Amino acid sequence: MQKIQKNPFQPAAGARPPVLVGRDAELASIVDAVARLNSGSPPVVIAMVGLRGLGKTALLSEIESRLEPDRNVVIRLEVERGLSLGELVRGKIARARRDAETLPKRLGNALDKALQHIPALTLELPEHLGSIALKSGTGASPADFESGPLAEVFELFNEALHAQKRRLAILIDEVQDADVAALGSIAAAVHQSAATDSPILLAVAGLPQAELLFKRIRTYTQRWDHLSLELLTRAEIVSAIRIPLERAGVSIDNDAIDLLAGECAGYPYFVQLFASTVWNERKGARITFADIERSLPPVRAKIEKTFYRDVLDRLTTRELAFVIALAELGSGPRLLADVSHSFGVPSERLGSVRANLIKKDVIISPGPRLLEFRIPLLDRFVREHRSEIDDAAIDAYREELRKTKE
Repeated sequence: MQKIQKNPFQPAAGARPPVLVGRDAELASIVDAVARLNSGSPPVVIAMVGLRGLGKTALLSEIESRLEPDRNVVIRLEVERGLSLGELVRGKIARARRDAETLPKRLGNALDKALQHIPALTLELPEHLGSIALKSGTGASPADFESGPLAEVFELFNEALHAQKRRLAILIDEVQDADVAALGSIAAAVHQSAATDSPILLAVAGLPQAELLFKRIRTYTQRWDHLSLELLTRAEIVSAIRIPLERAGVSIDNDAIDLLAGECAGYPYFVQLFASTVWNERKGARITFADIERSLPPVRAKIEKTFYRDVLDRLTTRELAFVIALAELGSGPRLLADVSHSFGVPSERLGSVRANLIKKDVIISPGPRLLEFRIPLLDRFVREHRSEIDDAAIDAYREELRKTKE
């Protein structure tokens, strides 16, 4: 009798799933980029965009896993609001510099000096009041990027690695929050390295609005490999669940996997979360429809609380009214004008509410005048639980807008 293995599913955010399905184009780009780097040919920059839960971080991890540590050095960055990309680079390369083998004195001194000149763009305020991010060079030209301190740091660091017969890969997550000057400088260094015998691999991942950032440094990004991650199809979800189960010696009934696939709604993260829960709750080496029915309620409740209820509870009445109006328009990107039309006011009247919801990470703007929920399936949750929302407060806000209509 085959021994049943440990839980094969990976519900941790950003973890690599046991089977990467529905990502053939992304995997092809990754394989090509790594092969080019290893052969000394310049790889095409990979830029992945998509909503939360679609596997962008897992794909960055896939790139890293394919880079042999004895031949490559990976600088992996996750951009945070209020912290400049330059500051992140300073810390990462300084640590890599300390861990590296002995560098030629000229390169070591030059790199240390260049690191000191990376500008610190964030000012911390007293009494836990937050921080001010000073975005310098937002109108910078490609020439500014090429001469910037970040570009110099990466060029020197890459030269130092080349002396050790190692290659450099830069992986940037949450790139939509990067400042344009810093990202432009990195892009410039990568672009310039393509003409040398020590090219740099660059891969970035972020939310859809990252495309707006890319356009601001379009001199370089036009030649990038732009990949837009989409929802998984029903067949892909079934494969992502069935293949790891079969490898572990566990079967699942067809009606059971159909029910489970419907819950995931195409999001790879939800696939891992639901499948992992079902694995833990199963009774043996066969998963039935009854096993799925028994397993779903607790994970639904967990998702509803952490993904949706906690988010909605911290919204003001005006913000909640905006969220309801956007959700009632359906899934996917929607025009701000359509939301304002439901209130009977010009779009400009909703500008502050829109800005607040973006700051609270509830919505994103994937393009000019477009809005989309940042959280997977938030629109569906709002529609399904519409009756639980205080209509009196929402109606009062709508009436306020009508009375003050210009």
